[in-house]
Amino acid sequence: MRVACFSRRAFLGGAGAISGAALLPMRANESGRLIEYVATAESIDVYRRDAGQTRKVQSLPSQHPSSLTLDSSGRYLFAVNEIDDFQSLPTGCVESYRVEPVDGHLGLISRVPLSLSATMPRQLALAPDRRFLVVAVYGGGLYNVLPVSSNGEIGRVSQAIKEIGCSVNPHRQSTAHPHSVVFHPSGNFLFSSDQGADRISVFRIDDGQITCVQRVAAVPGSGPAALTIESSGSHLWVQHEFSGATSRYRFDATSELLTVSEVSGHGTAN
Repeated sequence: MRVACFSRRAFLGGAGAISGAALLPMRANESGRLIEYVATAESIDVYRRDAGQTRKVQSLPSQHPSSLTLDSSGRYLFAVNEIDDFQSLPTGCVESYRVEPVDGHLGLISRVPLSLSATMPRQLALAPDRRFLVVAVYGGGLYNVLPVSSNGEIGRVSQAIKEIGCSVNPHRQSTAHPHSVVFHPSGNFLFSSDQGADRISVFRIDDGQITCVQRVAAVPGSGPAALTIESSGSHLWVQHEFSGATSRYRFDATSELLTVSEVSGHGTAN
């Protein structure tokens, strides 16, 4: 099952009373009930829908979880915490939870720090083979790679890549700000958006390590942010937060080249 993560704005437009920073859409568990996971500023909440009624059935403390994802088996949930201090160190952290098959309740498995200076992480992505996570670290200008064991436990950071660069907006683009990451369906590539440097990057995956093979410049001041990849892996969609534009890129896995094919909805960069 493919599970997407939505922004707070998109969620509030469709869910009304429930507010959250991130959520996973309703999914059926083994009992047939519809379960939803919602992140707030201080918790991850579990909602269940029965007979058309939605109610909260669990709330677990979690510091500013900004991104949630389930593994493909639905057994484990992963979260990244958008914080700048963890255990008195300048870093964010990631969490993993066990999903109970009957009621969808969560149980904490691990809570692991990111690398030093990896502050205010924005989003995580789980590799298709479920063996590692990649985190886009907005505040620290980094990408972190962390191994994941078969029981859902997250290991210590195995790779940290520091990004450099800037763009035309002196207030919001004075340095690199990795925003989002998404894996190619094959698991052989990773795509990322850098809101601070106005670029999209392509990484090759090799035994749980990532290597940048291409950087594609976006329109200056546009602020590339959310990423969505088509199930075929041939097209990548990028939402530009500052300009309001949406870009469509074509990806050729053989040549490892990403090229822009369509840009729509240009606005004025803030």
